[in-house]
Amino acid sequence: MCSQKTQKNIFLRFLGSFFHAFANRLIHLGQQNGDRRKWIHLFETVNAIFFFASLTDFIESGSTAQFKSKMDESLDFFLFLLNSVCLSKKDIIIFFTKMDLLPEVFEKTSVQSVYENYEGIYTANVGKPL
Repeated sequence: MCSQKTQKNIFLRFLGSFFHAFANRLIHLGQQNGDRRKWIHLFETVNAIFFFASLTDFIESGSTAQFKSKMDESLDFFLFLLNSVCLSKKDIIIFFTKMDLLPEVFEKTSVQSVYENYEGIYTANVGKPL
């Protein structure tokens, strides 16, 4: 499980009848958690923000703090978006990814090994079809 760091903002234009009704531009920020003032203005003209969060990131070390996981960093960033005044009228939709990898992760570790106070259910059957 690894990803390549995005070095710059990526702008994609959608062509096709389906996306014309919704939007014609997608801004991909990747893993840019640097100076947010540099790119927060990109959201001024958008109608919605799609936020993708990996469910397996609780086992990955974060890049900014020694004791934070990537999931903690994602949550911090998601809360930053939710609480940003300039985004208060934007729709923010969160998508959880990598659910199919959870059984493999749970065979090696548990959520409690990272989050001691976690009391929820986790099994190797999570993410598998019923």
